[in-house]
Amino acid sequence: MVMCRDVNALATEYMEGTLGWRRRLAIRLHLLICDGCRAFMQQMRRTVRLVGSLPATPPPPETEARLLATLPDRPSPGA
Repeated sequence: MVMCRDVNALATEYMEGTLGWRRRLAIRLHLLICDGCRAFMQQMRRTVRLVGSLPATPPPPETEARLLATLPDRPSPGA
């Protein structure tokens, strides 16, 4: 029986289609009955699509600095 923690651990393999058919079927059945895991998988798919749509080149340093400045306080690098 597949549990929520299994869906979490195997989400990437499930989405990539690398699981065996029995495990894939078990996860699919779990997703039919579990709203939380279904929402989790939808969010994973959205995240993969969004990351896949990002440009391959990094943002200019000033853009990166501006974005990092919006994050909550965090330890400085190398600290």
